[in-house]
Amino acid sequence: MKDRFAGAYSTPPSWAKAIAAHPGDTEAALTSYEETPFPRSESAAAKAHPILELCVGDRAPFGMLGLFTGAAAEAAL
Repeated sequence: MKDRFAGAYSTPPSWAKAIAAHPGDTEAALTSYEETPFPRSESAAAKAHPILELCVGDRAPFGMLGLFTGAAAEAAL
């Protein structure tokens, strides 16, 4: 029977690689590790901002209700 977890850690996670590359220097390891995920999450956060504004912005909850009912689309016409 094939071990279902055999491939789970065949490649060390990126945080482990960063620590191994900077032994004894935690700050350098963290900086190295954070260089990859943060730029990716920045674009996702920018795309999510309009929905977040509908949920908790000045017009909440009416902005979200307008999204669900199509009121925003009607107002644009």
